[in-house]
Amino acid sequence: LASLDIVSVSSEKKVGLERQGGVGECRKECRVVSRACSHVLRGKDDLLGDLLKDKAGRKKMHKKLCAKVCSAPKPFEGEWTDEAFVARDPKEMETEEMMEKMKGMGMPMKMYKREDLEGLTEGDMEVMAAREQLGQERMAAKAERGEL
Repeated sequence: LASLDIVSVSSEKKVGLERQGGVGECRKECRVVSRACSHVLRGKDDLLGDLLKDKAGRKKMHKKLCAKVCSAPKPFEGEWTDEAFVARDPKEMETEEMMEKMKGMGMPMKMYKREDLEGLTEGDMEVMAAREQLGQERMAAKAERGEL
């Protein structure tokens, strides 16, 4: 979903989807597309399951699940404010993936961007350090009890 951009297709208040070259930041448009997909798939759990079980390709899934709904640009109410597509940094995505893997192995960590840290006060940093310490202590206690 994060590689799709909602674009205005005509002056008739219609929008469509345009695939971008990479993965973008997921903001309002990403959430709108996600809700639309959820709406389209509602009640089609069995069909989706069968397609996945049969290892159906993207084209077949699109034809069976989305083709009718996705065939034409959709009208919308009110004014549409287009969000610029902002590509995500591949290194940042790689780091997030690594953090998720570590979390799955029982090593939860928090990643901060430089911009996030630059605006913090000394008190903010002390609170963050205390939260990290508490999290590590809780993980150690769970490990001792054999819950991990």
